[in-house]
Amino acid sequence: MIYISQGHEKGIGLEVFLKSSSMLSQKHLNRMTLVANKKTLEENFRFLNFNIKVEKNYISFCNKKLKVIYISDSCITQSFGALEHISKIIRKNDLLITLPTSKDQLNGFKGHTDYFRSLYNPYASMNFLAYDDNYLLISDHIPLSSVPKITSKEIVENLGSTLNSIYFKNSKIEEIYFSGINPHCGESGILGNEDIEVTKAKDIASKMFPQIKFLGPFSGDTLHTYKNDKNQLFVYMFHDQGLAPFKIKNGTIGINATFGLPFLRFSPDHGTAFNIYGKNIANYMGMSYLLNQSLRVEEIYDNK
Repeated sequence: MIYISQGHEKGIGLEVFLKSSSMLSQKHLNRMTLVANKKTLEENFRFLNFNIKVEKNYISFCNKKLKVIYISDSCITQSFGALEHISKIIRKNDLLITLPTSKDQLNGFKGHTDYFRSLYNPYASMNFLAYDDNYLLISDHIPLSSVPKITSKEIVENLGSTLNSIYFKNSKIEEIYFSGINPHCGESGILGNEDIEVTKAKDIASKMFPQIKFLGPFSGDTLHTYKNDKNQLFVYMFHDQGLAPFKIKNGTIGINATFGLPFLRFSPDHGTAFNIYGKNIANYMGMSYLLNQSLRVEEIYDNK
């Protein structure tokens, strides 16, 4: 089953999801369940001008049906209410799609990944995926001042969460490139010694996964230039170091994926876009890409 968590009630998440799901077949929609607030859902349908019917356990639109679980109006926030409900019913090998929300809606957690780490695995990894790009971020929503404290253990554990996921077990990664932490990877200690931890992690990982070629560390500002026709994974040490080249290249046609959980979690590579909520102009191509990838991956799960 693919569960979809509502996200922020004043964001574009439901809009892009409903637009994208309207293009799917009924067979594909039968594999999905939306968890959302009923009033918020009805409001989105109004400005989308969809001819819909909201029933007890499903919604019908565009001559199709989608199963829905409605969350209470009394939740701390709608985003967190949907997320908590799914966390109680999701099973191993299910897939979760979290629609965009803001940090202040997650009951003190710094993001979805932070929430899942607290429940399942402190080394659940944050990854960004696109047509031919695979990025792993070793640290994500932490202050820049904390980045130099990254250890080889953190790098290896996050890498293991990614490579041991069913997604990457089927993608057959051939090469992994590590970025350094400091400019020019520290210039042999002149600009800092933190990159020693990256080198340690690379050496450990190469013994754990001997079938993969490990390279680096390389300066973070040039790592993306090593792209070739092999199946690669780029490992960046901090959030903006990796996401700047990823978003320049892919825009919103990308997936934020959490690996190392009992289930797979995907989210679109964009935020809430509060400024265009309710205007029926949000670009849904990124969500369409995400849904199609989710259906493909869920088929892999079902065949295991």
